Amino acid sequence: MFQDYEQADDDEARKEIVNQAISELRMHTIIEEEIFYPAVREATGDDGMVEEAEEEHETAKSIIAEIEDMDFSDGGVEEKFHELVRDVEHHIEKEETELLPQAEEALDLTNLSRQMMERKLEL
Repeated sequence: MFQDYEQADDDEARKEIVNQAISELRMHTIIEEEIFYPAVREATGDDGMVEEAEEEHETAKSIIAEIEDMDFSDGGVEEKFHELVRDVEHHIEKEETELLPQAEEALDLTNLSRQMMERKLEL
């Protein structure tokens, strides 16, 4: 979606992509906070790593709220969306290099993935 945003021809297409990205990020955040992070915290005992990830979620939520309060036509949305993209990409990198390796060692990811997909369907 982030790449689609850059390639979109007009504001209406960009607005639709931003709204879709926000919706997906909200769902992702809920699922991680309700299911994944508690499981990782319990299995690894590493509160610091999970707390950092949760703080990154709070930052993303704050940026999303700012985007939603903006008028899309004023041009500031693009800058905020780029900020959101940078933060999300950083968050993904940290999770993939730090959090997921520990989770893979400590958890039954097949069962956890099933729980997360069920929750996604509910949302």
